[in-house]
Amino acid sequence: MHRPLLGTMAGAPGDRIRPDEPSSRPLGRDLLLRELARDDAVVAFTGLRRRLGLHPETLTRRLRRLEEAGLVERAEEGYRLTEAGRTGMAGAAQAVEESMEVLRMVLPPEADEAALAEALSGRWVEALRWYGRSDGPGERLLIWTTRDGVVRVRIGAGAVTVEVGRLADAAAIGPLLVLLADALAGTV
Repeated sequence: MHRPLLGTMAGAPGDRIRPDEPSSRPLGRDLLLRELARDDAVVAFTGLRRRLGLHPETLTRRLRRLEEAGLVERAEEGYRLTEAGRTGMAGAAQAVEESMEVLRMVLPPEADEAALAEALSGRWVEALRWYGRSDGPGERLLIWTTRDGVVRVRIGAGAVTVEVGRLADAAAIGPLLVLLADALAGTV
């Protein structure tokens, strides 16, 4: 059974958004799609819940509707946009989160980049909560959330780069660097 992609507006439980209104797409749906499109990553359910501040049941319902519409697909590690979802988001204005590079480290030639990314994926590191991962051509992007921002680790082209969304988040990366060093030691 196909359900219409209509949602409720915050603060007005049960009030449906009318399909003929210019802003007929539910705010929650757009927000969820924009969040999934942010890094074009496979995003963990708990990461989405934390970043969007949604109740698990609400997020489950919204994701299910987006799956039924063919915009989102479930992967082993979380959720990602489908090709139709990416196409639908292509024209939408997305807030690009500024980030600062706080570390760039050249990897030893014998380092296995794929094994390093695998060793770091899915791990919570003190104040950093696992968010998601994107494997693109020549680069793996790993993402953690902090209380108010994000930390991204890019692995590729023989290097590891650590970026933070806000300078205050740089203080949270110390334990991540220890994990990174331990994981690197296990992959060379």
